[in-house]
Amino acid sequence: MDIIRNMKYNKKKEGGNHMGYTDEDRKADFDFFIKNYQNFYKEYGHKFLAIKDKKVLGAYDSVTEIISDLTPTYEVG
Repeated sequence: MDIIRNMKYNKKKEGGNHMGYTDEDRKADFDFFIKNYQNFYKEYGHKFLAIKDKKVLGAYDSVTEIISDLTPTYEVG
């Protein structure tokens, strides 16, 4: 999970510009993950979760799968 926690996703905008994903945003998402860990574990088991803006973007079997699925919409940073 360290890899997922340390990944930041920036929503892609027109023309390649990106909205910033700040340290505060990252901390808020991490706190959301910790607060809801038991529920996430019950629902998703040992999956990798991609979380942004306190929303689960998806549950995946690998980091590679997350990157493949989400990079058309979100920048990995």
